[in-house]
Amino acid sequence: MSLLKNPTKELRNNILLILIIFLVSIGNSWIYHIFETSFFLGGILIIETTLLYLSFLLGKNKSIKILIFTILTMLCIYFLLNNYDKRLFAISKDEFLNMKHRRDYIFSELGGKYYNTAGKFYFNEYNLISNKIQGNLFSPLDWNLYFSTPDLRGEGKYNLLWGPIFIIGLVSLIVSNRKTIALYFFIALIVTTFINLNNKLGPLLLFPFINLCIGLGIINIVKRIKNIHL
Repeated sequence: MSLLKNPTKELRNNILLILIIFLVSIGNSWIYHIFETSFFLGGILIIETTLLYLSFLLGKNKSIKILIFTILTMLCIYFLLNNYDKRLFAISKDEFLNMKHRRDYIFSELGGKYYNTAGKFYFNEYNLISNKIQGNLFSPLDWNLYFSTPDLRGEGKYNLLWGPIFIIGLVSLIVSNRKTIALYFFIALIVTTFINLNNKLGPLLLFPFINLCIGLGIINIVKRIKNIHL
């Protein structure tokens, strides 16, 4: 038996794996909402998903890394210019009144020694904006934003049954320790913090990452069932 790998079979397997990632990218309601807004944008996000998988598959390929972060930079600039959350650093009248009521209550409970310059700065300037930033940072991590049944908030981009498959793929990704994909995720998450998500499209910068994890989950399940190394 030859110990050499069959290059034709390996190529065929890699094409099959890429096809799985592609089918995951187009097999959800999220992409069709994106296509309704911009077919070009949807195509770019699918390409980015494929590039992330190629990065996972090939490891330290510099050309793929450059393409990934070039596209990510362009997407970040586009979304920040068109969907920047102007409310993030602005305080409305209602927010100011609610903040004032909480501040006065805390000062009355904690005593006058907390009513100083630092305390005033914290409650008047830092606290509300900090809470807004934290809310924007963690809202894209809401499970129900991606996976839910049709009658659950109506927000899920994928059926709830895809959730366990996503977790399998995420674990696989963590174990593989792919720094390029991890960096992509953190950059996308941080930039999403400054983007207004009050629309049906949701956190688009995370679209490639979510689909990559689902695709990896499917690939791992196929490997287990077939008991083959793709």
